[in-house]
Amino acid sequence: MSKHKRTFLRSDKGRIVRAHLAHYVIGRMEKSGVSLPAWEAKRFDLSVIGVSKASALAELYPKIPLAHLWYNDHGDSPKVYLSWEQYWPVLYNRITYFFRKHGREGGGLLRCVAEWPGTVSEDGLSLIPPPVPQATADAPEDPMPAVPGTGYPEDDPGDPREREPYDTQAPASRGEEVSRHGQD
Repeated sequence: MSKHKRTFLRSDKGRIVRAHLAHYVIGRMEKSGVSLPAWEAKRFDLSVIGVSKASALAELYPKIPLAHLWYNDHGDSPKVYLSWEQYWPVLYNRITYFFRKHGREGGGLLRCVAEWPGTVSEDGLSLIPPPVPQATADAPEDPMPAVPGTGYPEDDPGDPREREPYDTQAPASRGEEVSRHGQD
């Protein structure tokens, strides 16, 4: 039996999200012209390389537009995110922990390369992102099994892929976060 709890980040789709987050960080470093040693000297402040909701919407969202739905369907959290924009703080937190770890015995947060999903170059001067795994439609943890029917949503209103409250087009507004416990 595995000692690790089954989490979204360990699922196939979670690995896809983590890899894209890593590539986003590398892209931000390149666009900002900040080297790993210079960024480390700035204590891995994400704003130094331009990590923001606006840059993520422009650069990261097109790569993983369904990340919030994958996370919702995996069931890691009692929260349901109605849009990618609303899910952004979760992604930002994951990026933060690529470069933070908790000190021993309550020693606070240490700023370092911590949960980075890739590697650091041998000379320590650059981060190397992991390859982006290919999505597998029939992965065992796929929460959306095939549903019989015509294949046209208007003919199959019970298709869970078309269910509410997911809205991937409308921008999120404050207070749209829903608790799974309140949906019964």
